[in-house]
Amino acid sequence: MKFVFIDETEKLGHFGICAIVLDSSKYLKTSKSLLNILNKAKWGLNFEFKSIYIFSSSKGDQKISVKNRMKMAKRMIQTNLSKSNASFSVFFSFLKGSKSAENYEKLIAAIFKKLPKAQTSKGGKNLVCLYFDHTGFAGNELAAERISAAFKELSKKNYYLVEYPSSVHSSNHTAGIMLADHLAFICMWNNLHKHEQQGEKPEIRKLKDAYISSLVKEIRKIKIVAL
Repeated sequence: MKFVFIDETEKLGHFGICAIVLDSSKYLKTSKSLLNILNKAKWGLNFEFKSIYIFSSSKGDQKISVKNRMKMAKRMIQTNLSKSNASFSVFFSFLKGSKSAENYEKLIAAIFKKLPKAQTSKGGKNLVCLYFDHTGFAGNELAAERISAAFKELSKKNYYLVEYPSSVHSSNHTAGIMLADHLAFICMWNNLHKHEQQGEKPEIRKLKDAYISSLVKEIRKIKIVAL
């Protein structure tokens, strides 16, 4: 069985979606590795570790410096992507436009079209469980019906959707959504960092560039679709 975790991001007039595709047998190891990184850094678990908090001095656990937050996020990505037997695959699609049900559907469909075909249905290996961050459109019934057409792309790849996609409230205990959030940030920044950063301090931009540059090898493994 495959778990697919989806989160979205917006930046400079662009809208993007990141999908983490994880084999169910590797979920426990991945989840424990993320919690271990948070615990070792002594990050307060009552503070969600979101990508937008990495470079903030006022959000998240304020006793953890920006430098250490960068190290934490980098470890989370590298621990799961650097090895030859990577724990999961990453897909990112984006377009110039705003967050809308129509664009959401287009981007999800683009990602599903890139998924490798399920090799077998034995043992339920072609089953797929979908989890969306609740701030997306999956949590809205009408919008969910609007984007459901994108799910047809799964059947074309011999996947069978389990029940109906779940809308998840992100936290430090939703490992898949957490990773999708951080990788969405990385992918969008990597693709748009040359654009003018309105209102952003030069020192913060420099930190972000350094952070992304340190993850170049991992970024190259991400399948990116620009619409």
